[in-house]
Formats: sequence, structure tokens, C-alpha cells
Amino acid sequence: MILCTANAFADVDSMSVSNEFPSDKLMLENTIYKNSAVFENLGVYEGEIIATAIYDYDSYHCDAGYYLPKDASECVICEKDSFCGGGDFAYNETETQGIESCPENTNSIAGATSANECGKLLHVGEDVMYLTTEQQTHPAFAIQKDGITYYAKMSPAENGKKPLNKNTTRSMKVLYNNIEYYVHDNTVPEE
Repeated sequence: MILCTANAFADVDSMSVSNEFPSDKLMLENTIYKNSAVFENLGVYEGEIIATAIYDYDSYHCDAGYYLPKDASECVICEKDSFCGGGDFAYNETETQGIESCPENTNSIAGATSANECGKLLHVGEDVMYLTTEQQTHPAFAIQKDGITYYAKMSPAENGKKPLNKNTTRSMKVLYNNIEYYVHDNTVPEE
């Protein structure tokens, strides 16, 4: 939505020869309008008034995990190492909207929806697991680094094997309170 200022003259004597106030949300510059109700509501009966012209550009809604690239009319999935909270955006030729970089020295998977999904990479053998600053399961696998706690999800092993990531059948298993859990991250879809 763009707001611009236009001069409109509401001289009572000239209202009878002017145009009706438009219904299409756009007030034309240098046009005199005769719809007295508009001016009465503004409390203006004569002289110069400042009118606000409003024009609606196409707007696009992006769900959380998606953003609107510059010069685009469709939302795309949030890029790796960034997060996208979603929202309503107007078409823009030069600016990407709805995407923010993860805080310094943190990472995220594609489709992250908040800064809480930015975290550290945990290397387990040949595989990589994304740890986030937001605890998503109870209990959770937790590692502290530089005073910050990073989490991975844990599921009881009896619920089925959770792979470390989509590209491998290897997994990491931990024992907590005499119960076996598989440790996994957001790269693994919930079953």
C-alpha cells in the first residue's frame, strides 16, 4: 500500500461542478470533489485540504518457513541458514521480503520459521545434525557451547528407528532414565 499526498480543493462554491468522490480507493491529484459528506466528515467546508491517496498493490501471503523474493509473485521456501516468519508482503522489484539471516555462527535447515530454529551443527560420524536453541521435545538431547544450550529431538526407540538424516539409515541412540531414545533433528520428518 502506498500513501501519497494530493492537494484537493473543497471550495463550497465550486463543488457543484466537481466530480463525485471516487470509490476505487484512489484520490486523483488536483481534482475537486463535490461529495459534501466526505468534507463534512473531515470537518472542512472551504479552502484547501490535504487528501491522502491510497493505492493497493498486489499483496502476497507467505506462510511461516517461506519468503517473497524480489521481483516475484510467489513465495519460496526459506533458505538454509536463515529463517522466515511469514506474513503479508507487497510486490517489490528490488527488495526480498520476509527472510532474515540466522544469528552469527549459527545454522538452520531450509524452511526454518524463527530464530529459535537457528543453532549449531553436530557432526556424528559422516553425518550432520542440526541442533536448535529451542527445545522441541521432552526429554531432548542437549549440548552446551559458550553458555548456550542447543537441542536435538529425542523419540523413544520403541516408536521406531529415527534416521540421523534423510540420506542415511544410520542413527544415534542414547539411554536416558533406562529408556532408549533415538536422537534426530528437523531434517527428519515426523512419523
